[in-house]
Amino acid sequence: GTLSDLVGSGTTYTATFTLTPGSTADGVVSVASNVFSDATGNVNNDGTDANNRVTMTVDTVPPTIAVTSNKTSLRIGQAATLTFVLSEVATDFVTSDVTVSGGTLSDLVGSGTTYTATFTPTTNSTAAGVVSVADSTFSDAAGNFNVDGAETNNRVTMTVDTVLPTIVVTSNKTIVGAGQTATLTFVLSE
Repeated sequence: GTLSDLVGSGTTYTATFTLTPGSTADGVVSVASNVFSDATGNVNNDGTDANNRVTMTVDTVPPTIAVTSNKTSLRIGQAATLTFVLSEVATDFVTSDVTVSGGTLSDLVGSGTTYTATFTPTTNSTAAGVVSVADSTFSDAAGNFNVDGAETNNRVTMTVDTVLPTIVVTSNKTIVGAGQTATLTFVLSE
């Protein structure tokens, strides 16, 4: 990171430490020996002392998520198992973080970086099942929110057909006599 805005006087000073974007390297701030002096000209000689060094754990890398499904198409009575793999441990990833259309999401279980849930398509529908996770819905231990909502691996689309096919039977005759035949027509809805 970088240090800025060093201000103060006498024996107390403050400064601002700004993290390096996209970094997980520890932030370390220390003062070497022989860099400042007191009013009589004595220079500091404590550059190796433990209390002269501050180490801060840094994580400015936002977590990401990948969503996969064990099925690409669903029909009546079927459900898909979705897997959510996070790049970092999160403790606040919950069902409401997931955007779902064309069905419902249930039974989100898991911890750390891997979660699974069940997607059940809408009854009597041919609308595609779409599951995704938007930006800023969950965070890592450092408080960084995910920012990969537009990535292709963050969205699963499944073909859905939960509409029962139907059939209509018609005849070209309502009365059939000896030696006659009737032509029957069978029209299926799909």
